[in-house]
Amino acid sequence: MQVLIDLGGGLDVLCGSVKQHVYRSDDGDSTTMHAILEHVKTNVIRERSELFIQRDTVRPGILVLINDADWELEDGIDSTVRDGDRVTYSRQVVAALGFCIGVAIGLIASWFLLPSYVQFLLYVASIVNPHNPVHVTLLLVSLIVSATPVGFGSTFLMVITAIRFRWWAFPIVYVCYLIAGAITFHTVKAMVRRQWVTLEWLKSRVPRYANQIAAVENTVVSNGIVTTSLLQLSACPYGVSCAVLPLTEITFLRFLLGCGISRLHLCLWIYIGITTADIGALFLRMRSGDMFTNMELHTIISLVSFVITFILILFLHIFSKRYLDRLAERQRPAERHLHEDAPAPSSNFVIYQVEYGQRGSIDTRLPSEQIALPAEVIHVSPSYEVRPLVPWRVVARPDDTGMGCCSSTVDSPVSFALDQLIATAPVVILGKRDSGACNEARSILADAGVPYTSHDMDGRADGRAILNTAARRSRRANRAPFIYVDMVCIGGLDELRAMHGNGDLKTLSERLKAGAAAPVSR
Repeated sequence: MQVLIDLGGGLDVLCGSVKQHVYRSDDGDSTTMHAILEHVKTNVIRERSELFIQRDTVRPGILVLINDADWELEDGIDSTVRDGDRVTYSRQVVAALGFCIGVAIGLIASWFLLPSYVQFLLYVASIVNPHNPVHVTLLLVSLIVSATPVGFGSTFLMVITAIRFRWWAFPIVYVCYLIAGAITFHTVKAMVRRQWVTLEWLKSRVPRYANQIAAVENTVVSNGIVTTSLLQLSACPYGVSCAVLPLTEITFLRFLLGCGISRLHLCLWIYIGITTADIGALFLRMRSGDMFTNMELHTIISLVSFVITFILILFLHIFSKRYLDRLAERQRPAERHLHEDAPAPSSNFVIYQVEYGQRGSIDTRLPSEQIALPAEVIHVSPSYEVRPLVPWRVVARPDDTGMGCCSSTVDSPVSFALDQLIATAPVVILGKRDSGACNEARSILADAGVPYTSHDMDGRADGRAILNTAARRSRRANRAPFIYVDMVCIGGLDELRAMHGNGDLKTLSERLKAGAAAPVSR
């Protein structure tokens, strides 16, 4: 028997440990539910206690459903706080203490270095002459370059612009950033068309942020403006976000609108520049002996505006980070196959996350029409509630032993729709109605006499999401058309041309004509 373990709802950290335990041991009892739970209690909880233990209670754990099992979780998971947990907590306290000490040292150093830094900023700003076209041109070009992925020093330039141009600095910096975003967008799109860079390449380069990138990719089509704005309001640098977003299917208009909304927080840096100039003038008056008697009204306005804007931008940054984290949890890639060629244990099981629920016995019945496992009733202890946190389905696949194979996969509705489309005929084309590449692919198949079914994604609400899912699954094509033969993607237009040149399409046509021909739709 072949087993696939899926950990839904954010418990992927348990995957490696549980899977290694199941496939490593040759003992027949090693794959029982008690052995797996015992392994989790004695190993995983001790190593990553913060996932399970919160004060003196147990956080979400796992429940294992074994084939032909009718089992009750009586004792639950051990919630004893061990010495290792106290060590972890102590380390967190030490880290927080070190952070506070570092902030205090930074504030003290800033107090002594602030006058010199302010004088340096005022000196650099005084060099820029607003009436000199050369100075203005150099400043504008520097602002545009600093907002691209290859630029740096954007904050310094914004502060200098604010000191020199004061309230006129906001429209100047705002327009320069939009121009930089437009240049970056079209440059990256040109690189994508030439297949120099792809989203899969980016995920392979930064696997740590693969889930966040996939979340942005899956939501940027339907919520492009909101996703663009929140991504650029997060900790991700503006130039980097402008380089990542064009790798998705977002349109230029939505990208530009999202950039325009997110760049409103530039007023914070404008206020920093204006406030710096006012504080610098105040320091100079203090040194001359004229303390706070001549403190102008615009200095107070600048300080109050700076504080209010800082609080607002801080709230937006926190909100955007939490939004993207939630997005990454919801929009995980559909291909969550956790093993390919692992040894075969003796039981089939699926792992779900357990969350706190209403007290009382809860019976959860599995949908027998969608599952290859028997639809047994799961008896849950009074403190827990079984709740699959991600869409899932179970399909049966034959194996070499002839005993059958139960494979549990986590699928999104888009992935399920894609599976239904490619199963409609032996040869299927997924593409767009007015695409030249898709029309050429249809013509090649028609000339070779290969019966096919063509599905145009333009008329479907989830069409773009289906194409994105097909691109993530395929290793040979990253954009429409996608050619499927017997539910396997053979690639795109280039691969189809190669098959036509090698005569493989003729062989495919003869094989299909010998069997049931697929209907042709244009």
